[in-house]
Amino acid sequence: MRHAYDLGLNYFDCAHSYWDGHSEEVYGDVLSDVRKNVFLTTKCIKRTRKEAEDELHISLRALKTDHVDLWQMHAIQKQADVDRIFGLGGAIEAFEAARKAGKCRFFGFTGHHDPKVHLAMLRAYDKWDSILMPLHAARPGLFEFRKRGASPGGGARHRDSGH
Repeated sequence: MRHAYDLGLNYFDCAHSYWDGHSEEVYGDVLSDVRKNVFLTTKCIKRTRKEAEDELHISLRALKTDHVDLWQMHAIQKQADVDRIFGLGGAIEAFEAARKAGKCRFFGFTGHHDPKVHLAMLRAYDKWDSILMPLHAARPGLFEFRKRGASPGGGARHRDSGH
């Protein structure tokens, strides 16, 4: 990882759920002295405010930083995920509070399974900075993300977040 940084890579992505949190520890150990030079992301699979806040605290400690550049709600798969995230005490509250407190610069969501669930996330909230979804050149019909598009009207949607 440090060799990749030395070669010019400056985008580093991980998740607390990767390698039982150890991936964040490795990133923290390897990148802490160059933190200001990298765009650092992590992901959260928790769906309630308290659980997401607790996980972010653990992630920041492991990453040896006071903020991440991008924090993402990870692996959104079912409508039940959307309902919990936006329900009372849902994770969206933690994400908004973290941005306001400077613990994350940007936030978004990821998903790999159902484009209808991505559309539900887009309909529920209009302030996403990033969305990660599968588009595969060798399998363009994968999960129909390409056919359905990323917005309720079927076309791609882009929000300029200033980077």
